[in-house]
Amino acid sequence: MKVFIDKLAAKQLQRVPLNVRRKLAIWVSSVETAGLMETRKIRGYRDEKLLGGKKDRRSIRLSKAWRAEYHIDTDEFGNFILILEIHHHDY
Repeated sequence: MKVFIDKLAAKQLQRVPLNVRRKLAIWVSSVETAGLMETRKIRGYRDEKLLGGKKDRRSIRLSKAWRAEYHIDTDEFGNFILILEIHHHDY
């Protein structure tokens, strides 16, 4: 499955710490090689469905404080993942 980064997420990615960018790159590589279902089994990412107004999105943990939100979409070539947001998560 191919992974794309939305324009907003690409802009946000420029402001995140290097370790967070690396972890996202590892996640993207894992999804593209092993598949999304296998990557979801990696407990450290805590891949979970979001609720409320974002119920069509999922979230992964990139560090204790950073999250990435993504959406699974389809075009004429098949399914793909679009990373929509990368943000600091407040506790």
